[in-house]
Amino acid sequence: MIESAINIAVRSHYNQKRKGTELPYIVHPIDVMRRVAYWGMTDQEILAAAVLHDTLEECAKNKVAETEFCIRQSCGKIVLRIVQALTHNPSKQTKAKYIESFSNKSKVVIIIKLADRLCNLNDFWMADNPYYDKYFEKGMPLFKLVPKLSEASGFEKILADCYQARDRYDCQTEQRTKLF
Repeated sequence: MIESAINIAVRSHYNQKRKGTELPYIVHPIDVMRRVAYWGMTDQEILAAAVLHDTLEECAKNKVAETEFCIRQSCGKIVLRIVQALTHNPSKQTKAKYIESFSNKSKVVIIIKLADRLCNLNDFWMADNPYYDKYFEKGMPLFKLVPKLSEASGFEKILADCYQARDRYDCQTEQRTKLF
């Protein structure tokens, strides 16, 4: 299943580049899947959804139904539902409302979105991108959900990665202790 998911992601992100780099976009979904696996999520459906998390959002609008069909046929309905829950549709909601909507989503969806956010933050950090702080702030509703994951496998690793992102966040010490 994971190999099929990776193949779908490669096709869906063909010729796309990671913002601000010449790297092929596929490095990002692979990084998100790797982080989710590092956190101890070994379920094939979760890892497939992690690598597919951007396929519907980033594919051409006229290919969404085709991509959904492909995901359902190759990886199943559960993976498709997770990917759909991770997909932001700007015609339906703002990015801020989308991030806030995770408070009503499953722990698996929150974990994959956290991995996505942390991978993006790590890329900004490594590129010394000044957008890091703003992107961190925009993700605060998501970071505030971390305590809900305390029963999740790999919680300590999730928390450590969130603390690393927080420590990189350029804010006053007193504010930093209130974040989570």
